[in-house]
Amino acid sequence: MTTYGIDVSKDSLEIFSKTKNRDVFKKKIGNKLVPIERFLSKLEKGDILCLEDSGIYCQLISQLALQFGIKVALIDPYTLKHSIGSPKGKSDEVDAERIHEYAERFHDKLIYYGGDSSLFREIKQLYSLRNLFNKQKKGLLTVNTNNSKLVSCSVFGHEKLQTSIAHLNRQILDIEKELIRLVNQSELKRKMEIITSINGIGPITALELILTTGNFKKLNTAKKAAAYAGVCPYPNQSGTKQYKSKIHPRTDRKLKSLLYLCGLNACRHNKDYRQYRDRKLSEGKHYFLVMNNVSNKLIRTVYALIEKEQTYDFSYVQVDPRWENSEDLNSSKKI
Repeated sequence: MTTYGIDVSKDSLEIFSKTKNRDVFKKKIGNKLVPIERFLSKLEKGDILCLEDSGIYCQLISQLALQFGIKVALIDPYTLKHSIGSPKGKSDEVDAERIHEYAERFHDKLIYYGGDSSLFREIKQLYSLRNLFNKQKKGLLTVNTNNSKLVSCSVFGHEKLQTSIAHLNRQILDIEKELIRLVNQSELKRKMEIITSINGIGPITALELILTTGNFKKLNTAKKAAAYAGVCPYPNQSGTKQYKSKIHPRTDRKLKSLLYLCGLNACRHNKDYRQYRDRKLSEGKHYFLVMNNVSNKLIRTVYALIEKEQTYDFSYVQVDPRWENSEDLNSSKKI
């Protein structure tokens, strides 16, 4: 088994590896179909390709490697950068060597790419396009609001602004309809039904969760998803000093905002979440800290339902494990 470190760019792939005899292998190929297939055809089944996750530029070699039966590990750039200390200098060859070194040292932490279906990739692209249109519409609405405060405004400009906003609204609506149609044709349909069965979580947030977590494979536990969404503050303590807990700056703030809105709806329409919120508030906790707890509870509920493959049951009552232990203890005493 040979591990290859690959630095991926738009036009080329810089490859670095070492054999069992510690002989160095270096090669540079184009980031195109024919050169990649020629390189992969010379590898063995047990070989591993380690790539710095650079987005769309990694897709071609990742998909082709899976077809050749070769494992692919995508390394987060932030993790890679902070694993090598204070690097001196930078080039494609050096980066490929550093990726190989990381793969050799932390082989037990590598997360292998499982591949996505063409339908899943299309859903992901359409959802990104919807977010882009929403961002553009928000900017136009801000301009429209500011123009309404002006003493005088161009009639022609106002008409064009309203036309653009209406056009974006139609485009967003069409994309959402197409997303619903594609989801109903894919394996995501059942997961969407499970997630949206929780009062407060709508189809958009459910789709955001599925895509962000990599269909619950990339972030395979509720703890990882909560950390990624920024709804579980990390402790901030040193020696005898205890500071306020902080959220990591690399959290997904968009997902956190969606979960906050879902938490508000869940507390409004679901008595279990409302009682949970009121109990936390009665303990003297800050409101936004409590809503963080509600969002965390939502994520844990989603992962539990996905694991059990069942929808949310409003009549479900969780049995305290201490009661079960006490009953077992009493029954054993009677025997």
